[in-house]
Amino acid sequence: MEAQRAFTTSQVLGQADAYILVNTATEFRAMFFDAQKPPLDAGKNLMNLYNFRIKSATEMNELARALERFHSKPKIIKIKKVKGGCA
Repeated sequence: MEAQRAFTTSQVLGQADAYILVNTATEFRAMFFDAQKPPLDAGKNLMNLYNFRIKSATEMNELARALERFHSKPKIIKIKKVKGGCA
């Protein structure tokens, strides 16, 4: 019921491509960051899924680092009065 309400709310707000996660955040994270390499005789779909998860994990790490830099404290810039030069 809660998932249906979230989906309906997202549609009303204009988020037509919303996804509802069935598993917990820990399980979602493990799905990408602890992906098991399929056997050599695995099908194309399984290999594509594995490659997608590995690539996505890398991109999620890059996004997390970018957010950390974005939310870090701003650097204090000291303004100096220019001395010398032509008058």
